Amino acid sequence: YRDVLQGRGNDRPLADARLDLPTLQTWHDALGAWKVQGVTNARAFDGVFDFSQTVFEALRQVAAVGRAAFSLFDGKYSVVRDRKSSDLTVVQHFSPRNSWDYRGERAFVELPHALKVRFINPDTQWQQDEQIVYDDGFTVATATKFEVLELLGITDKNHAWQEGRFHLAVLRLRPEIHELNVDVENLVCTRGDLVRVTHDVPQWGLGWARVTAV
Repeated sequence: YRDVLQGRGNDRPLADARLDLPTLQTWHDALGAWKVQGVTNARAFDGVFDFSQTVFEALRQVAAVGRAAFSLFDGKYSVVRDRKSSDLTVVQHFSPRNSWDYRGERAFVELPHALKVRFINPDTQWQQDEQIVYDDGFTVATATKFEVLELLGITDKNHAWQEGRFHLAVLRLRPEIHELNVDVENLVCTRGDLVRVTHDVPQWGLGWARVTAV
């Protein structure tokens, strides 16, 4: 991710002062200690950009392999990491007192039985390979509904299997989008922060109030 911004492939490399180095270092350390079922399995982007594209698109593709997304923090290039809510602290609390125009969406998708995960495999002379990743409750004998998932920057069979399982879980466990409007003058949280929402429309919480005196 940093090499895309500062490496020889960038005609206008950025100075260190333009990067959020502490966040990138924390992300790097977390990926190096990535564990699956108790076994350390470091994650890395292993790909070649042999085609023309924007710097932003390259950053987006590299970050995706590390369960992150492009971000700007205090004007510096950074990432937003996909982390457990239990590892975060609530930054701001929203309710009808300080927000308006709540909207919610839920996607009703037809879940596939398995994913055909395609990746470049060094064991097959760097040709495209395919890993079948089954959802819970399905096997080679029972799965009939397949979807294709193309992966860029992944050249490990186990890594490809992890990504397939992750995307199957996202389809099932992240079907909802919630939106609300907030006055920018009172907006404290930034993208990636954990927030709490109390609202009568989705029936979150029993009530809300405001401070009248201190």
